[in-house]
Amino acid sequence: MSKRYSQDLQDVLSIIESCEYCHVGLTSGGKPYVIPMNFGYEVQGDSILFYLHSGKKGRKLDALLENPHVCVQLDCGVMPKKGDAPCSFSVHSQSVICEGRGELLAEQDKAAGLDHIMQHTTKKQPPFQYGEKQLAATAVVRITCTSYCAKWQNV
Repeated sequence: MSKRYSQDLQDVLSIIESCEYCHVGLTSGGKPYVIPMNFGYEVQGDSILFYLHSGKKGRKLDALLENPHVCVQLDCGVMPKKGDAPCSFSVHSQSVICEGRGELLAEQDKAAGLDHIMQHTTKKQPPFQYGEKQLAATAVVRITCTSYCAKWQNV
């Protein structure tokens, strides 16, 4: 297939499951700020909920508190395609773009959010054990995405 675009939830999830990390786009001081992050996720109805973790202080949390609108981008199978003529270069890839709102999880909800991250990252099932010091030093963010699309380019 040369190019394909889909807003079907199952198509989007098939790519997300194959990705090891995501890029999170935030706005900081009115300027774009994008960072790669580990993630976990779950589906509730037609929404995709991403879970991210961070230290309790820093630019990404400041940006999230300033503006909770977030973009999550994932890609996998990326291979540049070289061409012989101008405009004949391309990239083979599978990608997803999701838009949503981020929020910090309350202390009592952090372990459940971390479980989603660990489950996706390790491919193991909970329960996972977290020390009190780890939980106290960690912020967990949930991004609820209701807009998403998948794209296959030259796959």
